[in-house]
Amino acid sequence: MFHSGDLQSGITLAIQEAKLVVCFVRNPTDDECRVWEEEWLGASADSAESLGNTIASKAVLLRIDSGTPQEAFLQAVCPVSKVPTLVVIHNGQVLEKLESGIGEEEFRSRLLKACGLEDVGESASTAPSVQPGDAIPLSTPDPTPAPAPPTQSPSTAQTLLTERGQRLEAERQKREAAEKAERTARANARRKEAEQAATAASNKQSSTTQEERDKQQSRDAWLVQQKQRKDEAKKERERILNQIESDKQERRAQKERQREAQQAGGGGQSSALPPSAARSTTINLSGIKSCALQVRLFDGSSIRGKFASDAVLAGAVRDWVKEASPEGGADIPYTFRHILPPQPSRSIGISEEHQSLLELGLAPTATLVLVPVAGYTSAYEKSGTGYLSAGWDAAAWATKAATSAVGTAASYIPVVNWLYPGGSGEPRQSGDQANPVNDQSQRPEGAKVNTLFNQRREQDKDNKPTTFYNGNSSAFQGNGPPD
Repeated sequence: MFHSGDLQSGITLAIQEAKLVVCFVRNPTDDECRVWEEEWLGASADSAESLGNTIASKAVLLRIDSGTPQEAFLQAVCPVSKVPTLVVIHNGQVLEKLESGIGEEEFRSRLLKACGLEDVGESASTAPSVQPGDAIPLSTPDPTPAPAPPTQSPSTAQTLLTERGQRLEAERQKREAAEKAERTARANARRKEAEQAATAASNKQSSTTQEERDKQQSRDAWLVQQKQRKDEAKKERERILNQIESDKQERRAQKERQREAQQAGGGGQSSALPPSAARSTTINLSGIKSCALQVRLFDGSSIRGKFASDAVLAGAVRDWVKEASPEGGADIPYTFRHILPPQPSRSIGISEEHQSLLELGLAPTATLVLVPVAGYTSAYEKSGTGYLSAGWDAAAWATKAATSAVGTAASYIPVVNWLYPGGSGEPRQSGDQANPVNDQSQRPEGAKVNTLFNQRREQDKDNKPTTFYNGNSSAFQGNGPPD
């Protein structure tokens, strides 16, 4: 029933025998395909009355499995989207296409109609039955012969197939040309984008290069400037070092000259001041009427004031310091020290405070520093607060004053002074020496006696040459004439 060859051989056989081509596309594992093949077409029965054998006289029946190259060739003639599918083809044209989902009667009638065998089915169904005993005519009229289906030579079918192949090839070439044109357009677009990106990158790189060049030039200029500054700083440092060295040599030479002059003159003393200071001492001070003072307090702050040149430190200046200084600035006994940079500072003793500012060399301007009195201890500091504490301090002070007064009066009586040395009120022991005043053993342990000799020694110690450093203060003014 089914042709044993492939699709090409079946088409060739159909052309040679002038038959139709019936292609049955199936899936061997599908149940509906098995029903179509075995029951409807009758492949399993293989009887002469089966539908497959009936249409075999008019067509070449081909069995094609789904997914094979033969199905792909059939797809070019008739698209197949379902299985099972049965296609009837004549002269390259599809006469009938039966797809999955139809009934058996519709399948049978449409297939017979497409093959030109529908009159056979109708005559078989309408033929009268012959009963026994009926006379059978010996001759029957010849039926009108049915027109034979148009035959077609193998060359015509081959021409049709060739034309169809050419048409498919032209469509394929057209499709490939369109795809090639599209690929070319995409490639041109990508190449254009790449060129634009390269141009933008080149422009950016050129601008970046220019910026880097400008930065490099600025950096080089800065390096040159820094080198010039370092060279200038080095030269300035060398100049300062040379100046310091020359000043040292000048001071050495001056000391040598001073030493030689002292040795040669026997007491002659040259001035130790530098030439500028020596010139400043020759200024006529008789016309100076005022003196500007700057005083450095204990808390580090400074006050400034202006006084007459005949004012004294013990009077107007001390009163002004007391009034102008803040709390803690000058609240303990002090002395003055005159700052004479670059010369050593000079302490001003208490006896010199009664001299005028002009005589002390503080005119027209001077800088003073408050120096606390050495060994000072306040005898009047309060040990407590309140009325009881104040009364106790007053009673102790009165008792001490009375005892001191009695001791002082008794010291002028020789007998009492001898019997009670030092005004202590205790009688002399029999083994004491004749000079009770100089007896050091009678002094209380830890007592300190401050004599005039000790004061002078401390004053000489303060007058030792020292170097004053004012922290590069710009408030110092030289001892020049006032403006």
